[in-house]
Amino acid sequence: NLVKRSSLGFTLHKLFIFFSYCIWSLLMRHKNINRFKFKNKLKFTPKLFFRCYFFFILCSCIFLVLYLANNGDFFISPRQTIASITKETDEEWLPVLANGKIAKSWNFIPGNAYAEKYKIKFEDGKEAVAKVLAHWSQPLLPFFFSNERTEFDHKEFEDTRRALKGRYQGWPELLAFHVDRLLQLYKKAPTVGRMVSNKELYTPLDISNGWTFPRILYAFMMYWMPEFYVPVTITGWVSNIKNKWPNGNDKFYLVLPDEYHIPPFRKEYIGEISDTLVFDYLIDDHDRSYKKNWLMLNDHILTLDSGLGWNHGPYSDCLPTLCGLKSWRDSDSCNPICVFRKKTIELLESMGPDAPPERKLGYLLKKSLEKDIIGNDLFKYAVFFKDNTTSSYTRFQDQDFFDGIDFRVTLLLDHVDTCIHFLNRKVVLDSV
Repeated sequence: NLVKRSSLGFTLHKLFIFFSYCIWSLLMRHKNINRFKFKNKLKFTPKLFFRCYFFFILCSCIFLVLYLANNGDFFISPRQTIASITKETDEEWLPVLANGKIAKSWNFIPGNAYAEKYKIKFEDGKEAVAKVLAHWSQPLLPFFFSNERTEFDHKEFEDTRRALKGRYQGWPELLAFHVDRLLQLYKKAPTVGRMVSNKELYTPLDISNGWTFPRILYAFMMYWMPEFYVPVTITGWVSNIKNKWPNGNDKFYLVLPDEYHIPPFRKEYIGEISDTLVFDYLIDDHDRSYKKNWLMLNDHILTLDSGLGWNHGPYSDCLPTLCGLKSWRDSDSCNPICVFRKKTIELLESMGPDAPPERKLGYLLKKSLEKDIIGNDLFKYAVFFKDNTTSSYTRFQDQDFFDGIDFRVTLLLDHVDTCIHFLNRKVVLDSV
């Protein structure tokens, strides 16, 4: 576990390559070797051997000191992670994530992920992940992106999509967390927005997972710059998750419930799938199209990563999100699910188009965000391309995002009504 968490094996692999290169360079400088033509035989004298050995030991000590400086906290404070996501978890973790003192931060690049993120460890041992909301220069250089918020008819800009969505994924995470809690799904780990000092976020000599010379140099420069604050979202670290995706039979249960009756032992899991796809539709997140993004904790499906949410702007109406995995779809069409949890739909109906303005999901989301330290400024980090040219940047009005989620709630309830019309209410809402 220590090797996996601190990436010791990965670091030693890099050190081996580096030492091999250094020793070879020393050998190339030996007087008995021609650099370009190996005409003479190598005379590996005791003097040369001890010189190389001493150099190897010296470099090993230097890198060991650097490694312990960056990862020594593993041996000091006990590790605390999230084992379940409940109201009690929020009460314990949210205050720490928002105000706790950061003891350690290091660069974190899992798999082929591209987003700029950092592993955070607090003084009490709690671990979390921080995602950056914007390029460090954006607050300093207002002209880096379009600085004017432009309100326009969403129907005229159907090609709107996120700009730099791969690199800076912080703001959708915070927005999705508040939507999740309002819907009482508890599929997302506790998440807060926070302004973190460059002295806390960047490590001057970061040799953690995925380290490369450009990243070391970048972190070194950011650390030694005059103090400035970086907007991030911090999410509690969840442990013991497993990758489990729905199978082909689950598709038939969800799409053709009148023909394929759900076995009693499968109902709870089918309900979890349905809630997950409903949530993804409301936040315009297409991650569940891929098997790798189906994660479970204690038989509860999680949506831990919502960094690509609101991919097509605040007014997106991507109904194919309700189609599930790509393997469930044809090349040019798909069948959205027609099985929903009754309590989820009834909750959405209470926040839908017929609800009073102060009870609609968009209004509740706005009020919920106001409790977060960066909630009122969140959407200034939401930068979009206006069209397919990818040359014209724009931002939406804050209210567009709240109206947009109300817009999708209305469309979702219309789809549920269509399912009820062709099937019946008992099949659509009482199957799970």
